[in-house]
Amino acid sequence: RSTDIPTLTDFSQDEPDGISRQPVALATGAGALLLRNFSGLIPGLEEPSAAVGDFPDFADFSEIKRRKRRGNDKLATLLADLSPSHPPFAMVMKNCLQPLVLSRSVHVCGALLDYIWMDHQLIEHLSLLWRYFLMEAGEVMHHFCAAIFTKMRCGEEWQHVAELNAIFQESLHMREQEMAVRLLAVDLEGSAGQQKSSSSRRRPVIGLDRLSMVYKASWPINIVIEANSLETLNRVFRFLLHLKYAKWSVDNAGWKGSSLVSSRVSGLSQVRQLALLLRVRLLHFLNALHIYIMTRILHSVANEFQQAVQEASHLDAVISATRDFVQLAHNRCLLNDEASYVHEAIMKLLRLSVHFRQVWDSGLPNSALPTVESMLDEFSRCNRFLISVLQGIVQRGSFPHLEALACLLDSAPVC
Repeated sequence: RSTDIPTLTDFSQDEPDGISRQPVALATGAGALLLRNFSGLIPGLEEPSAAVGDFPDFADFSEIKRRKRRGNDKLATLLADLSPSHPPFAMVMKNCLQPLVLSRSVHVCGALLDYIWMDHQLIEHLSLLWRYFLMEAGEVMHHFCAAIFTKMRCGEEWQHVAELNAIFQESLHMREQEMAVRLLAVDLEGSAGQQKSSSSRRRPVIGLDRLSMVYKASWPINIVIEANSLETLNRVFRFLLHLKYAKWSVDNAGWKGSSLVSSRVSGLSQVRQLALLLRVRLLHFLNALHIYIMTRILHSVANEFQQAVQEASHLDAVISATRDFVQLAHNRCLLNDEASYVHEAIMKLLRLSVHFRQVWDSGLPNSALPTVESMLDEFSRCNRFLISVLQGIVQRGSFPHLEALACLLDSAPVC
């Protein structure tokens, strides 16, 4: 044991000049409690309670000398005479222990991340999030969505969890996704006493608000993929379902009993001419929105997420990157509260697309002319509103990523 370290037997008031300085250094470094206990050894401090509040811990000698120059700091005056061999206790602990703790922390965090990464296939689990929740698995999700959309269009009952899972599992087996088959399922919110999320209050498209994706993440994967993140991804998933259903409805609209290609527009009735015009405008809007969401937003966000995960050096960085990825995808899809008015206008046009398909399937009799004219006017108003709002947002610099969407919508063909 070094003789420079004071012991309790050294704290005698018989030698105040040679003893009082070292316990002061230890007391100020250890904190207010030791300062109060050893305040009797500090000459000139008659009120220990006041000393506790007036003299905080010192980090280094520069702070001690700075406080001494003020002229009214008794504790700093005493400490200033100490040699560098007796630094404050807090600085001693920091300089001695922090490098050792940090080195071991880096090693342990790296080993933990390697364990989750290799033994529990973390990257494969994370890839399932953007491939299925964000519908980047094109062939699988197209087969699943087309089966549901066809049942909805034909008026068949489709809201059965068992039947939905059978369709989904069949779609997954097409690509032999063993991990996806084991971990993924679909569910209907409210079918088992669950409460509907806040997104279900936004007038969704015909029952799709209840459909959600279930991810069966076990420990330790559920440390990274949290329940709140899955709930947020399900809001994005339902929005994509609405968009794809509206696009599918207009894409598959065709004439009954005749070929659209062989028919002359000039020989069509007025209601059919207006319906064709509305269909072209709806297709442009839906394709522009679909391209923007799936490529400009979700694909780029997923690439940024992959890079952030690969550069992570510890588990906390992966958790933070996952949370940021989920929230960024949610906000870029205009599902946050700040863009709620834009989201409402988009949902209104999606509902208009579904309604248009219903009118189109009726055969477009002459009696449907007022309905088609009303729908055409409503589309024009909503589209102009969206373009003006998006351009205003871009000019203010609030959401620069919306500039691409504003340009796509503003480049509509003149019909």
